[in-house]
Parts: sequence; C-alpha cells; structure tokens
Amino acid sequence: MRSEQSRIPVLDGVRGFAALVVLIAHSAQILLGATFLRGLGQQGVALFFILSGFLMTWLYAERPFNRANLRTYAVHRVGRVLPLYYAVILVSLLAGSSVIWTFPFAGPREFAEHAFLLMGQQTLWTIPIEVQFYVLFPILWRDASKARPWRAITVLAVAFLSLALAIRLMGYDPPLLPMWGHCFLIGAGIALVAKRHTGGAQKRHWMGWTALALFFAAVPGLRTELGLPVGPNYWDPLTVGSSVLLFVACLYQLGPLRILDGAVPRWLGRVSYSVYLLHLPVLLTIERTDLPRGIAFMLTFAITFALAELSFRYIETPARRWIASRNSASERAVL
Repeated sequence: MRSEQSRIPVLDGVRGFAALVVLIAHSAQILLGATFLRGLGQQGVALFFILSGFLMTWLYAERPFNRANLRTYAVHRVGRVLPLYYAVILVSLLAGSSVIWTFPFAGPREFAEHAFLLMGQQTLWTIPIEVQFYVLFPILWRDASKARPWRAITVLAVAFLSLALAIRLMGYDPPLLPMWGHCFLIGAGIALVAKRHTGGAQKRHWMGWTALALFFAAVPGLRTELGLPVGPNYWDPLTVGSSVLLFVACLYQLGPLRILDGAVPRWLGRVSYSVYLLHLPVLLTIERTDLPRGIAFMLTFAITFALAELSFRYIETPARRWIASRNSASERAVL
C-alpha cells in the first residue's frame, strides 16, 4: 500500500469479505440454527463502517474543502447508496409479505423512518447510519484542510459518546449513529496514520493469521455459549477491537489476507452493496420453502450473488451514471 494511491484495490476485497461474513452469519443462523454465530453479522457491519470512515478520509481529507468538491462528494455518495436502497424499500412496501419477497414494513411510520433515513429495521438499519455519517464527514474534512483533523475526530467522538450514553440512560437501545459512530472515526484515524506511515508491516505475516483467528473467536454468540462476558456489539471491546485489527491486517495484506486482492474477492466487493441489501429478502423467502436446509443454504448464496450482479449492472451502475450526468449537466448550465 502506498499513501500516494487514491485507490487501494484490496479494499474491494475487504468489502466483499464483510458482505460474505454477513451473508454467512444470517444464512447459518436462520437456515441451520447456528446460534453460536449470533453477532457475527454485526462484526461484518463494523468492518463496513470502519472501511467507510477510512475511505472517506483517504479520498477526501487532502482535497481542497470548497463548494465544487463538496458537490462532487455529495453526488458520489448519493449515487452510490440511495438508488438501490430506495428501490428495496419501495419494493418492500408494495410487496408486503408476498410469497416472493418477505421484507415487510410494520406500517406507515416505519416506512417513513426508512424513507427519511432516520433509522432502519433488519439489515436496513445500517444505511441511515451510513448516510448520517456522510452528512457529518465534511466537519472532519474541513478541519483536515486546516491541518487539524484530530480535533474534528475528538469532537465527534465526544458527541457520539454523550448521545449514546443519554440514549442508554433513557432505556433505549436503537441502532443509531451515536452507537456506531466510533467505528467510522476509527477508520478515519487509521487513514490519517496510514498516509504518514507506510511500509514495514507487510512482513508480519503472523499478524494476519492472528487477526483472522481473533475475529472469529470474538463472535458474541460463541462467547455467550462458552459462558464468557459479552457487551452490546457496538461497545464490546472484542467485537469492535477484532474488527479493527482485521481491517488493519487486510489493509496491509498480511499473511492469508493477501487473497483479498484476488479477482473473486474484488468482484464480491463490487457487488457487496447489492449482496447486503438483497440477501435477507432472498433468505427469508427460501426459509419458507420445504427444501432441505443444506440445499436452501446453497440456493440462498446462488440467488443472492446472481441478483447482486444483475442489480449492480442494471440498477446501481446506471443510476450512479445518471446522477453523475445530471450533476455535470447542471454544472455546465451554471457556466
């Protein structure tokens, strides 16, 4: 990894690995009754959040903080996240509990919470959190442009912690940005450090094996069954810490994690957003069949990957290009 690179190809593989972890965790729990994997999906989500914080900082922190760059940033984020998300919630609203799409909303209020990106249910809870971080990231970007990015990270960290504690004291435990915001900030911090300290870590292959082993040993469900203490996933030091360690090991391609720079992991990374958003409706629909559980498990993977590829080609990519073209057209009109 070199700090002058704007794109780090292995991170596509990291994204693909995180999506695969979520898919395996949910499929194994729902179809095979593997309760010891409870919480593994949220470890994969933590990887997604760390990666998001890292990428936003890596790609934008050294760019001039001005209106033109902010506009480009907003267009890219909207085009990347929102089209497929809104397609999923619209289909979910229209389909209800139909035979071929089992991902219903409880009512108009729940749909509105999703539509206005306030909070989400089931796997959709992560998208409002992601978008809310995108809205706050310019605070960090602005301070980074003034050579003081750690000030913004500190301010945001204190704000997230204070809000999370207040929410917990009120007796609530909803999936909100204050609960998971530290994952984004950790990713941002890793990016700031990585830009200034490159090389050297690649020879520590044992760290890759250790990070991978710790990631799976830290699964909350497994620790629960072993009688070990487990806290809320977003604050549990092993749940979050193992995800951070694994991300760093992936970033430097240590030991077995070099495989994430291969063609298949990187393809999975390209379609990972579709895999994440579409796998649960597929899984819940297949669960309702009388298929043997092993066949249902494999069929879930096959259908999810096929739909993800189609979604990437015919929904995500065209929508992103259309949004980018609208932005370009509006810029030319202003000029």
